[in-house]
Amino acid sequence: MQELAERGFALAVALLLVGSGLWIATHERNQSESRGGSGGSAGGYIAWGDPVWLPRASECVDEDNHQLYPEYAIGYEPSLAVDAEGNMYYTAHKDLRWSGPNGGPGGAEGGLPGAGPFVCNFPWPGGSQTSWDYYASWFFVSQDDGKTWGPPNDWGPADLGSEYPGDEGDIGIDANGRVYYVDTTLEDNWLHIWDDGGDSHVNSQRLQSTTADDRPWVTAHGDGVVHYLGNNGVPVPGISLTDGTSGVGRYWYYRGESVGGQVIFDQGRVIEGGWAHIAAETYGPHVYIVQEVNNGGSGGVKVWVSGDYGENWAEPVIVGPLNGSHPEGYPWIAAGENGTVMVAWQDSPEGGRTAGTLYLSRSDDYGMTWEYWDVTPREAVFLYPTIYLGPENRLGFAYYANEGNGTHGEHTAGDQWFLYGAIADDLQKNETLEFVKADPQVLHTSSEAEAAADDLHPLHDFFEVVVAPDGSLNIAYQYNIGDHPWETDEEQRYLMFIRGELA
Repeated sequence: MQELAERGFALAVALLLVGSGLWIATHERNQSESRGGSGGSAGGYIAWGDPVWLPRASECVDEDNHQLYPEYAIGYEPSLAVDAEGNMYYTAHKDLRWSGPNGGPGGAEGGLPGAGPFVCNFPWPGGSQTSWDYYASWFFVSQDDGKTWGPPNDWGPADLGSEYPGDEGDIGIDANGRVYYVDTTLEDNWLHIWDDGGDSHVNSQRLQSTTADDRPWVTAHGDGVVHYLGNNGVPVPGISLTDGTSGVGRYWYYRGESVGGQVIFDQGRVIEGGWAHIAAETYGPHVYIVQEVNNGGSGGVKVWVSGDYGENWAEPVIVGPLNGSHPEGYPWIAAGENGTVMVAWQDSPEGGRTAGTLYLSRSDDYGMTWEYWDVTPREAVFLYPTIYLGPENRLGFAYYANEGNGTHGEHTAGDQWFLYGAIADDLQKNETLEFVKADPQVLHTSSEAEAAADDLHPLHDFFEVVVAPDGSLNIAYQYNIGDHPWETDEEQRYLMFIRGELA
């Protein structure tokens, strides 16, 4: 009787949500038996809004550039950030191989007269790549809970030198709501700063890290303290993070402080190990870097902690096991309230060829001690597990996962890839999450060639989630559809956003 009552309540809620333009993602319990301990579930069903396509500037739409949907942004590897007012900021990698007639709108001369700064900027030097909207990486702002997206209302000066296509960027927001956006231009990086939800441009400045920085992670907190974690791709010698001795690392940490609107960074220090990510508590002094112990993925996952805004760092603490690194994913860290910190990662000894194990680790004493547990919902190949801690330590967790061919434990031709998400309030050790499909669309279908080569890269290097002040889970992700006109056996890649709330 209780089960029937629960089903009746769920149906009533579903009908109510359909009437309001929302829908509930169904949870496939027959494929999702918990492997995550006996503590029960702390999550719940999520009501998802409609998927939102990120737009191109109307001045830059080229109806002849072979996009299936020329009015929407082509790109991948999206990052997402949210401020205390609920304004959201979105950046992503532009597709550098996309081309259009004469470089797209504006041609090879760069820019449309009177269109404003950076609208339809210069094409790739010496080539015929398409003209792009705004900066080197995509950058969008939403002030209405992700319903609409566009450029910031104030771009600042028109000629900042950051107009060529580049890699993905990243975004940090301090306790004052100031937004710090790092824009990578391949040759170097630029930092752009806004106040007032993107309405007031503060400053833009050129940065220079050690070498070609393919993945800058940026976080900020307090009164204008900015932390920059640069990925050099290969180990580079320098001064170690903790003790001033010499070291070698592919990741370098830079600490910056705002002085009159400009951020002054230090010389940078090496953090030794593998893939890494950074987070900071917004209103406190603690900063955290999570990293694979070894470059190549073994020996566990470790966390570096600073309790004084990054001026000094303790020796790292092991937070859980890692026997093999997944080729498409790395540890992810999130800072919550009252000393809570959480880390998510995937253990994949077979390197993504078989089902992985998802772990969470939690600390409630600012990263000094940790407890980890298995939160794997079912057998699957998971891509880019990512987390975020919002108000009152509400956890948002998302990943891509495969379905098809009667098995989810390995990557096979015809596999369909979907986006999954979960919300949980103050998740404790051994509690599980209710992962549900965020978007009903198939985001990618594995080809014979991809399965034969065990190519898990079509959805690219990462995506990102945030929990907004209202408790909603917001996800920036990628949707592959149609044939890519300039790359063999590749698809067009569109940038997407979706918002979900506990039903």
